[in-house]
Amino acid sequence: MRIVRATTINETLQILPIEQEIRKKEKEIIPLKDALISIAASIEDPNFGFWIAYDDNNEIIGFMILTIIQDITAKTLQIHRVWYKQTEKEVLNQFLKTGRKWAKDNNIKRVVMLANRRIKAIQRKWKFKPIAVIMERRIY
Repeated sequence: MRIVRATTINETLQILPIEQEIRKKEKEIIPLKDALISIAASIEDPNFGFWIAYDDNNEIIGFMILTIIQDITAKTLQIHRVWYKQTEKEVLNQFLKTGRKWAKDNNIKRVVMLANRRIKAIQRKWKFKPIAVIMERRIY
């Protein structure tokens, strides 16, 4: 297995079929078109990280999208998406190491994420804790 940080939009487009499958199963707030435009605009930003994991046959077995956010008080690492083939459990561990290293290299002590499912499992397994509630109202 190897994990590569994507540096071009063409590299990121490799995950498009996977992302489409994810979106069929999950409720997604951001339309795919808007997500792709955002990735294209951010791919060269040093505060944007897009990593792809490949197996020995050069097939994608996972990907991770992170950003570094600077607000008034501190820098925060935000997890946008982590996906990996369920048969490839080691990918998740390697992604966590990669994200932790990136955070340490950028002097970041806080990681945040939005979750809309399996919240209790994330709390139990990865020691995340809820700190706020995001509420939504659609405008028609």
